[in-house]
Parts: sequence; structure tokens; C-alpha cells
Amino acid sequence: SRVPRMPSSECVRSPMRAPFRGTLLALLATRVAAFSALPEAPEPSLLDEAEWRLVKKAAPWTRRAGLQVVEINEKFVLMGGRTARAPSTPVPIPGDSQVWSDVWESADDGVTWTQIAENGGSHWAPRAYFKCIVLGDRAYVMGGQNYKVVAAPGAGMQGGGG
Repeated sequence: SRVPRMPSSECVRSPMRAPFRGTLLALLATRVAAFSALPEAPEPSLLDEAEWRLVKKAAPWTRRAGLQVVEINEKFVLMGGRTARAPSTPVPIPGDSQVWSDVWESADDGVTWTQIAENGGSHWAPRAYFKCIVLGDRAYVMGGQNYKVVAAPGAGMQGGGG
């Protein structure tokens, strides 16, 4: 059967086997899908045929894009990302978003999640579309976007002073 469309905030898992220790976690907004990969590089059609099992009806974090998930000490660690805001009026601001720096972990393949760092804490500035790498038992957060809107002098914005 094909990978089902999941209502927001659902977590599902497939029983496919992995060539590495642990389980691969795919996160889409607040939807969590966990599955183990095939022993060899899978053909796209093989992933389409995966059987998925719901493991979490609603994830505890806010829906988002541009987040990172890594494995540290046999736990999934989810961090950062952005949630688009409703368009403002009278002039919508492209990319206007709530940007996150919260950190969540799961030791049971996405069934339960615990927040280990709050948004806006001193650990790192909120960001989306960044890179996180793991070396040993440490994670390193690099780059990304903060989605801060600033006036560009001379760009013709009202009140931009240009």
C-alpha cells in the first residue's frame, strides 16, 4: 500500500529494516513518521509500498518546516524550524514566520517526546533551514535563516527612510 496522507500531528512507523542501528525518522510539520530503511539503497517504489503504523496521534511541538532531527545517544533530537504566520494586512510580508529554537527528544522512536530546551533560550538563536551535525555525543548547529524583516534603505518601502 502507498504511504498514507496523515492528518496533522500524527506519528507513524513502518517495519522496514535498516542497514544502520536505529530507526529513520521523517518529520513533516507536526506529523512524525518513523521507519527503518531497507538493507540496500531503496528504490522509490519500495518506500511507496511501506506499511505504516501510527505511533503518536499528536506531536507536542508546534507545526513547522525547516527543522532538523538528528540521533544522539540512541535518541531522536528535534530542533528549530519555522511556522508561517497568517498573511498580514494591508501588505503581506513574504516569509513572515515564528522561528523556533526549542529542542525535543524521543528515546522510543517518536512515541513520546520531552522538551529539553525552550524556545528563545540561551543555547542558540532561533533559526530554520540550518544544518546540525553530530560528532560523538555532541550536536553542532550551523547557519540557517532567522526570518527577521528589516527595512532596506532606498527600496521604496513606506517609512523605510530611503
